[in-house]
Amino acid sequence: MKPTGKREQIADDNCRGLYLVMQKSGQKSWSVRYRTGDVQRRFKIGDYPTVGLSAARDAARLAMAEAQAGRDPQGEREQAKADTVTAVVADFKTFHLDKLKSGDNAHGFLKRSIVTEMGHRPIREITKRDVSRLSLIHISEPTRRTPIS
Repeated sequence: MKPTGKREQIADDNCRGLYLVMQKSGQKSWSVRYRTGDVQRRFKIGDYPTVGLSAARDAARLAMAEAQAGRDPQGEREQAKADTVTAVVADFKTFHLDKLKSGDNAHGFLKRSIVTEMGHRPIREITKRDVSRLSLIHISEPTRRTPIS
């Protein structure tokens, strides 16, 4: 298939809800459309040809089954991204640190100490042991102080 200069969605006749989306640039990806409640949602499965037709069909069937069971596959994916340590620190900055004079310093410390170590991890997977280990690492590091002249 060649790009036509506009975005196209080509339905798969053998799998309900599965579409091959072709961008203006020619990039292709698989997505599935489903309904959750009264809302139509779209879930990107992956890029073509990295994800083949049979894998896309399997993923689409799984997403459709989850939607029929009352779940929202795309919503769950979005929630998983929103619940990372990086996202929580960003929200904390927005809703709290931005109101403080020392907010920028505190945010810098959080980014250097916490986000670099575990920013990609879901917040629910962080244990007391992780926090203790992180505390020990940063307590044992010598602080850089400029000598007073």
